[in-house]
Amino acid sequence: MQNRLLFVALSCTIFLGGCSRAPSVSVLGSFFPAWMICCLVGIALAIVTYVIFLRAQLHPAISIPVITYPCLAILYTFCTWLIFYS
Repeated sequence: MQNRLLFVALSCTIFLGGCSRAPSVSVLGSFFPAWMICCLVGIALAIVTYVIFLRAQLHPAISIPVITYPCLAILYTFCTWLIFYS
């Protein structure tokens, strides 16, 4: 029983290695999670991409815009996270 409890305790510490203070950003004195800011930047960049595609008349060439633009937002979100918080 003692060995089993020791094994469980040691195996739990492996999963706690990633636990640390969450990155947060001070915006006007209030701390926001960094992932929330990255999501907003990703969505804004996806909207900018949409407008650029409309003006360049490339929007009709996109076959499935319902999947394309959310994927672009996710791509921009992850890239923002990697650039600023990696």
